[in-house]
Amino acid sequence: MVNTIVPVNYPVTNSPNNVSDVQRVAEKLLNRDVSPNTLKALVSDMRYFFKWYSDKNGEEFSFERVLQRDVIDFRDDMQRNDLKPATVNRRLVNVRLLLKTAVDIEIISKNHAEDVKQIASQSLAPKGLTEQETRKFLKEC
Repeated sequence: MVNTIVPVNYPVTNSPNNVSDVQRVAEKLLNRDVSPNTLKALVSDMRYFFKWYSDKNGEEFSFERVLQRDVIDFRDDMQRNDLKPATVNRRLVNVRLLLKTAVDIEIISKNHAEDVKQIASQSLAPKGLTEQETRKFLKEC
């Protein structure tokens, strides 16, 4: 299941036992006790982040090269693409988790996504009563 996160063309020789850092982190993340939907969202968000990183920076994803500026730009690009705040924030949480896991298994020393702020959620306007519900309410009063 690890290969569901790791793109095919990623190097496999930058860690012990010929396993890439991305594969090591993916394995740890996918072995968590969470629902299948959570895993599906995690995989989707990680692939989106890896692709975004490669497209924006013109290089393969590397934990050592991710900066706080990358995470901020990632958030801002998603906002510019009119993604809902809940989607943007979920992806930020998963990027934080990805980098936290890399810190936990000592691939990197600092989680650069840690201090990146989420975007404010938009509160929905209260739903009004229909004309029929209003008339019914008034009759009861």
